[in-house]
Amino acid sequence: MKKIVLKRTDKADILGSVSYDLVKTAITGQNLESLVKVYEYFKTTDTQIGSEIFKRRVYVCSLPLFYESEDKTQNEFISNYLENAKFKRLLFDMSSAIAYGFAPFLKQYKNDDGKILPDFKYIEPRYFNTDKDDRLYLKQSFDRVFVDDDSELFWLHYHPTDSGDIITQSLMYRIVTIAALKHLVISKYMSYFDALSVPPLVINSDAVADENQSEAIIEAAVNLRANGVGLFGKDDLVNLINGNVDKGTFLDFIRYCDEAISKSITGQILAGNSQTNGTQALGRVHNEVRQDILRFDAGVMSASLKELVYAILSLNFSNVKPFKVALDAGLETDEELLSLVYERINNMGYEIPAEFLEQTFKIKGLKLKQNKQENNKSTILELNSTKQNLALDKFDLALQSTDYQNAEKSVLTEIEGVLNEILKDSFTFEEAFKKLNELKTDIPLEKLEAYLINAIANSEILGYEN
Repeated sequence: MKKIVLKRTDKADILGSVSYDLVKTAITGQNLESLVKVYEYFKTTDTQIGSEIFKRRVYVCSLPLFYESEDKTQNEFISNYLENAKFKRLLFDMSSAIAYGFAPFLKQYKNDDGKILPDFKYIEPRYFNTDKDDRLYLKQSFDRVFVDDDSELFWLHYHPTDSGDIITQSLMYRIVTIAALKHLVISKYMSYFDALSVPPLVINSDAVADENQSEAIIEAAVNLRANGVGLFGKDDLVNLINGNVDKGTFLDFIRYCDEAISKSITGQILAGNSQTNGTQALGRVHNEVRQDILRFDAGVMSASLKELVYAILSLNFSNVKPFKVALDAGLETDEELLSLVYERINNMGYEIPAEFLEQTFKIKGLKLKQNKQENNKSTILELNSTKQNLALDKFDLALQSTDYQNAEKSVLTEIEGVLNEILKDSFTFEEAFKKLNELKTDIPLEKLEAYLINAIANSEILGYEN
């Protein structure tokens, strides 16, 4: 295996300022090294860029990681690794590819109590460059170590945000374009402000004809720390030409650049410092765009994670069983909408397989619940046959008794038990009354309805108390 040396001098080569020529080379010169340096300068000096990039990385890294396999041993092995703090750091380093388009790592493993686990080292993109054929390589003094030629040495996660080569497909390419324009306007405005912040000093004097006296007056005026000094005759006409750049125009343009940066990174301007937009409908649309970008990031990173997990399992198991691993970007709002759709499909008479729902909602061991709405009188009596038959028989005997009122009171408890079972097996009050009508007994229906209404009222009161 080749030995990789990352020199401090290369790492210390960080820009303290940018010029027009450097930005032009980074954007149009197809130079990855220059582009990375300019981007990192803007990321450090522009809080809008740094905060929006960090926000997008945090969104995807905070998603729950879903892993499933038929092999319980593999499940336990990978689950323990995914909960490790080093894996969380690896995942966050992978998210740096959102801006750069790629996240490079030195591929190395270690033995941890008999388990072969990855110990990857993240390499900052400033150490890389591309050749004329768009091949990515690591700079090593005068040598080049090409990534695609040594897959045993490098592990890369690619995260393109556009079509094209490594440079133009990266998000930092668009960010640098907007940030450079913003930086140029700020620098020009500061130069204008520095030149005209102190108004010029105009002196009207009769000493114009006397050279020595004129120099003395000008020297005295300069000592007043004026930005510009001029000596004219008192009868001369002098006009001050003002620039047409005002503070409002300048701030509007800066705000436009900030919104463009936020829109490029997170797909929404409400995430930035926009103060002119903020209706509820606009916020909902921007939130949907953010969710779409989040799903995209999760899908791209999940593909690389699947390759990584397979490599880990191959080093620790002789026979790798099929598995699924993904960052779960199914948001609660989406799950709520899906549940409503599935409920409507079920009401139409179609049965949705439990395996499909288990995969959609990431709930292991999901089972179909018995459809209680289809239970009729015979099903109820099978579940509670002894109790219900006893109550009905006692009530039939009570109807034939001369002491009807006392007999009615004696069997009231049993009748309430029957009604409670009906309520227990019903989803709605209408369904309870329907099951009540299906009971074939000599009990007066108005009596049972009265007891049922009392039971329903008691249930509602108990529900309000809870």
